[in-house]
Amino acid sequence: MGSKFDPDKDATNIAKHGLSLVEGEGVLNNPFGLTIEDESSEGEPRRMTIGANAGGEPVTSTPRRS
Repeated sequence: MGSKFDPDKDATNIAKHGLSLVEGEGVLNNPFGLTIEDESSEGEPRRMTIGANAGGEPVTSTPRRS
C-alpha cells in the first residue's frame, strides 16, 4: 500500500460512499478479495473487487485504470 490520493477525490469519495480511498486500496491488495467483471460498466472492460476493510466491513472497489 502507500499510494497517494488526490485530497479532493478522497473527500468526494468519503462524502459519496462514506469510505476513504485508502480503504478501497486495502481491499484491492487483500489476497482474500474476490475480483469479478463489472457487468454494469459501459464502453470498457472493468473489474471490481469485493472484500473487507480493516474493520471487517464489506467494501467494493474498482481498480485504478492503467
